[in-house]
Amino acid sequence: MNKNTPIGRRGSLSRSSLHVSSAMKGGTLPQPLKLDDAIIVNWSYFETIKGDKIADICVKHVANTRSTEDLNARNLSDLDDLHVQQREYCYAQLVDGKLHVLEGWRRTNQAKLKQCDLTYLVTEDELSYADWLKVVKKLSEKKPHSPRDQGLFYLDYMRDHDVDISVCADVHKISEKTIKRYIVIAKLSRTWLDIIFDFGTLSHTDFALLKKVENYFASTVKESTPSFYKKDKSIQVELVNQAVEKGITDLANLCTDSEIVDKESTEKLKFINEVFFPTIPVEKKVTSLVKMNKNKFVSKEVKGDITTFKLSQMPKELLDQIEDLIVNYK
Repeated sequence: MNKNTPIGRRGSLSRSSLHVSSAMKGGTLPQPLKLDDAIIVNWSYFETIKGDKIADICVKHVANTRSTEDLNARNLSDLDDLHVQQREYCYAQLVDGKLHVLEGWRRTNQAKLKQCDLTYLVTEDELSYADWLKVVKKLSEKKPHSPRDQGLFYLDYMRDHDVDISVCADVHKISEKTIKRYIVIAKLSRTWLDIIFDFGTLSHTDFALLKKVENYFASTVKESTPSFYKKDKSIQVELVNQAVEKGITDLANLCTDSEIVDKESTEKLKFINEVFFPTIPVEKKVTSLVKMNKNKFVSKEVKGDITTFKLSQMPKELLDQIEDLIVNYK
């Protein structure tokens, strides 16, 4: 049992000017969270933290996969009225006098920016790391953490624990291939937020396009820089990073100067794809090999949904022409 003293008053809300939902006003604790017979989280009390104290008291829980790095005033704008009303409480575990935020990390960061109070539903239970991961996933179902969030989370875990991908995959019960895919996304430039605003709206396919564009910027500088591969490795990395950042910044300016700036992310991604990787229609040429009696050389057999054409008594020169077309078809 976690014996740390609660920050506020057990079983009731700390007094504040924050307007909270009716469920929180009553101070009625919800039922324990049950994931299965082995994982049960009991709620101890509500706690409202003053806006100017949140930075000192609230930290991200080690199992919370929501990233901090990408959060800014723009992609937190859906929480602009947080200082007026908090519709749902956040969730936290009390450890050593700190509230370790299980769910509600975006709201916690917005409360820091707005300097407004925030209410947490607090547990004092102690679970294993693996179980807390499951709890966080369950609590975050309304706004799941993005592939970018998870990639940054795994990178941080490997750095903090000095382990490689195989160990990280084993601890988190996922494949190395999945972690590598998340890490590629995590290493994308944060400058993309000047265009996309929120990585949480993107799919793996969307991230793949952004990576493809970054590779385009990187290859361009490699091709245009004299003796690039003869330079020191650190200089190569610096040149590539500069090229990627400049390229994305120029693209952001291009979007700003066009009508695409106010479009949804999907429209912006379509625009980016068409700018860098336009689809060039290919006109197919149909060649008539020979005027022939089709019933003489070709027979058709239909079985259900399968149609088979059989060639018979085909002149050798005609077969040669067909083979040549197949070999050289583009």
